[in-house]
Amino acid sequence: MPNGQEVGKENVAALEAWAATQSDEDFTQIIYQGKLNRSEVAKGAGIGKSSRAVA
Repeated sequence: MPNGQEVGKENVAALEAWAATQSDEDFTQIIYQGKLNRSEVAKGAGIGKSSRAVA
């Protein structure tokens, strides 16, 4: 079973891969109250909403 740092790295990789496929218009569609909708970003990237990047 992967530890927290490994899961974090996998989440970052998934988020970066997803973000690379999005256009500016795609991001514009998921803005809510001036910020990206975190739930929609997580859903699109296939990660949990409470995921955090590992520095």
